[in-house]
Order: sequence, then C-alpha cells, then structure tokens
Amino acid sequence: MKRYRLSGRVGAGLDPCAAIQVPVELADGQEREIIFRLGAGINAGDASNLIRRYWGSSAARNVLEEVWKFWKHTLGTIQVETPDQSINMLVNGWLMYQTLACRIWARSGYYQSVAPSVSVTSCRM
Repeated sequence: MKRYRLSGRVGAGLDPCAAIQVPVELADGQEREIIFRLGAGINAGDASNLIRRYWGSSAARNVLEEVWKFWKHTLGTIQVETPDQSINMLVNGWLMYQTLACRIWARSGYYQSVAPSVSVTSCRM
C-alpha cells in the first residue's frame, strides 16, 4: 500500500491477478467512496450498455446489495453451531462461500478463487 504505483510485471510463473490502484489523500476523519466496476461485454456496444446501466454510485450500491442478499440467502441455507463463535462465523460464511464459488461452481483450487457473478465493488475509506 506504500507503493506510488503498481510494478506492471507480468509473465510465466507469476500469480495471475488484476489490480487497480487509485491514489487518494484523506484528511483526518474524512471519508470518500470509491467505486470500481469490472465487467465484460460481447462487443463494444454491449460493454457500453453495461457501463450506462451501472453508472453512478446508487446503481453500484443497488447491485452490491443484491450480491450481499444473494450470498446471505445462499449461505444461510445451512447453519452450523458450535460452542466457539469464531468457528461458527468461519464455517457459516467464508468456508461455505469458498466451497461453493471455488470448488463446486468454478471447479478450481483454493488459490484459484473466483469473484461473485456480478463484479461491482464499493469500498469506503
């Protein structure tokens, strides 16, 4: 997080990933919302339609809430209860998500994770 810019290194043997870096300066107690939209279209026209459809912070927030609702419903189908609350949180959230999204739907290993089907992320700083 201390780098001024990303390295830009690519090649065989490196872990594949995508990264977006936006420098932001905040005063003490200041907040700023930054929204990243990632997606793909069949062609340029389709991509342009997606951009227009998800333009603005309220559109991004609505789609993000739909994603949260989907995962809450999906992961809430089964609930595991143990005497250890931290185990309950891990098993009922991250581990179920990881199992469904990575191992069952994507048929990949733990290090080849996939994002939810709608890639709209909002981050408050």
